Amino acid sequence: MRYDRQMILPEIGEEGQLKLKKAKVLIVGVGGLGSPIALYLAGAGVGCIGLVDDDRVSISNLQRQVLYSENELDKPKAVCAAERLSALNSGISILPYSTRLTEENAGNIIRKYDIIVDGCDNFATRYLINDICIEQRKPYVYGAICGFEGQVSVFNYGEMKKSYRDLYPNEEEMKRMPPPPKGVIGVTPAVVGSIEATEVLKIICGFGDILAGYFAKCMGLPVGKLLCASNANNVLTEFLTTGRYDRRRPFHKTISPSMDILVSSNLERLLYLASGVDADMVAEKMHQLEQRGWYQIDDDLLQKIQETFLCGCCDDPLTCETIRNVWAREHYLLDPHTAVAWAVAGQHRATLTGQTVVLSTASPYKFAPAVLAALGKTVPDDAFAAMDELQALTGLAAPAPLAELKSLPILHRDCIEISEMADYVRRNMED
Repeated sequence: MRYDRQMILPEIGEEGQLKLKKAKVLIVGVGGLGSPIALYLAGAGVGCIGLVDDDRVSISNLQRQVLYSENELDKPKAVCAAERLSALNSGISILPYSTRLTEENAGNIIRKYDIIVDGCDNFATRYLINDICIEQRKPYVYGAICGFEGQVSVFNYGEMKKSYRDLYPNEEEMKRMPPPPKGVIGVTPAVVGSIEATEVLKIICGFGDILAGYFAKCMGLPVGKLLCASNANNVLTEFLTTGRYDRRRPFHKTISPSMDILVSSNLERLLYLASGVDADMVAEKMHQLEQRGWYQIDDDLLQKIQETFLCGCCDDPLTCETIRNVWAREHYLLDPHTAVAWAVAGQHRATLTGQTVVLSTASPYKFAPAVLAALGKTVPDDAFAAMDELQALTGLAAPAPLAELKSLPILHRDCIEISEMADYVRRNMED
């Protein structure tokens, strides 16, 4: 099958591929950034891709705009790009718009799509995209390049939404800035556009973790070390320290449940890349893990991995202490997962140089009882009551999607044992 190589990834699978097929993505600008974005989204099987660009292909474009050829000089970019993408994947819909995105047409065009991706080169269009995406509650994947450098971010997405205006609040000042130098090496938009495409796939399929950071670093993102933080289920901390992966250990239910794992779904892909794509070695290690519950990598491979990855772990008491201390010092409310990362980053503070970025993964209101307890307060039995008390204590409003859950009907009330799942599914399919 066309998509076999990505469907074997547990983060995608059949369910993720169906999500990609149903997705509608609009790319604004199909030049240097838009070319790799469009190619990789089309290749991945995104079902409907819109292309907005009023420009025509010129000879100077061909150094970096890989959608086009010499045969298409002076032809509309959006039309040429649509033809190229249709030739790549005839099973998806490509809709070209040979026009500039304006205040008059932006609302109607954007309304037809789920995610908007920035491949443009000017502030005015970015503010326009941002404002329409906020109005219509659409994620905005932003990218920009200059010379050998680039930026990528995702706006208006997640529980703690930020916008382009949070990054650049003064629109008039930004528009008055002189145009940046036009010099750019061809691979810069390739790298940045590929990262933008990755962010789109993450939004559609709902995945994202430290492996994405490793991919970005391999593609040229200028980061030094990647820090892998674990909770009491510290199987990855042990592996990154000793090279031994051993799932034969107690499983701990913690207040940071997304980290409650004994088998990492992405570690084999790291081994594959770090080993120089040694598929046979990776297959052997995965077989050992399945059959005996552990494996050991050699010292050379471990050293190569340690050149990029730092690690550490944080149990529930330290997680609670971190939430409490950060709130007291910074007036910033951490969720338990981010608190684990913050605590582990603190363990390495003496050895790290430059800027350290801790990625916030969720709203603390998703874990209101745990966060409230970490702040030393009495926790009510009802989770929504805990959310209300946390809001009253901190003065910070819970994200609307979480707050609204209280008034929504309960759709599923059945609770079954694992051993009963197969029969339960069969019964309900028959019904």
